[in-house]
Amino acid sequence: FDVTSPEFVNCSIVGNYATARGGGASFLRTDNNPQPEPRFENCTIEGNFGQDFGGGIYAQNALITLEDCRVLGNSAQGSGGGIFGSSYIVRRCVFRGNQALLSANPQDSDGGAVSGDVSIWDSLFSGNSAHRFGGAIAGSAFIIERCTVAENVASLAGGVFVNTGGNPISLRHSIVNGNVGGDVMAAAAIKLSADP
Repeated sequence: FDVTSPEFVNCSIVGNYATARGGGASFLRTDNNPQPEPRFENCTIEGNFGQDFGGGIYAQNALITLEDCRVLGNSAQGSGGGIFGSSYIVRRCVFRGNQALLSANPQDSDGGAVSGDVSIWDSLFSGNSAHRFGGAIAGSAFIIERCTVAENVASLAGGVFVNTGGNPISLRHSIVNGNVGGDVMAAAAIKLSADP
């Protein structure tokens, strides 16, 4: 078992509770150790709760890859109801019914499905919610291609919220529509590359 780059295939992470970060799983980079690079394939991450960031998964200074996964009904008392991470790659996944709930610090209640810098292809985000910004997705740099982001809810930007300016944002061949609080919003000027 490679603790730096563990692989989870055909697994279920269901109904777990953490009194801190990462209700379902947590990955941390400690001093002088390599960056963790966990990979999930055909997994279900469902119904987990974190009393801080990352209801389903929390990853600090790590690169997460999810392929053909379902992230359903997770919640965090902070940002990243489904997943909170530094950066991750998502392919052919479904994110539904995840929640970033009000935390002790209201500024940490963003990204109902995911919070962090993400590259996403061929995925669905629906029915996720955040107390503050980004009902589906919140972060500072994105690639979103061939995705549907619809019917998510937040106070602002129920769809996608960009929390810093200056980073490139690529949104291509995707549907971002019908999100409560707005579809795409940014805290500052962004470089947006968009195709129909």
